[in-house]
Amino acid sequence: YHLQHYFDLFGQAEIDLYEGNAKAAWERVVAGWPAFERSLVRRTQLVFLESAHLRARTAVAAVAQGHAPERFLKLAERDAERIEHEAMPWSDPLAQLIRASVAALRGDTRGAVNFLSSAATCFQSAAERLSAAVPRARPG
Repeated sequence: YHLQHYFDLFGQAEIDLYEGNAKAAWERVVAGWPAFERSLVRRTQLVFLESAHLRARTAVAAVAQGHAPERFLKLAERDAERIEHEAMPWSDPLAQLIRASVAALRGDTRGAVNFLSSAATCFQSAAERLSAAVPRARPG
């Protein structure tokens, strides 16, 4: 398993999400995850954080479209915890976005807005202005 295999998995899952096919994205990530987990590629912090965010996003999207049970949100929350454990200024807000999505799907609008606000602030602090625009636009 090499970096190009990871980029293929990541890119194909992103395309699935872009096309609105959360079920395919989730299934693709689940199918490719065991080989990815066994690889040394996962030990690169950027890849680890990016992959955890991808897996969480596909789980949340699958639940949102009714293709996965609500319990999959716990998997997304665990990935958010893994991201937060790395304590990187640029990745912490990614965990907040996951938590906002989970809160929204559970009907916790106030919690979702708070997580989005936190993500925007963290992105801004990390000089990620374009990324900060996303959570600022979403509460509307």
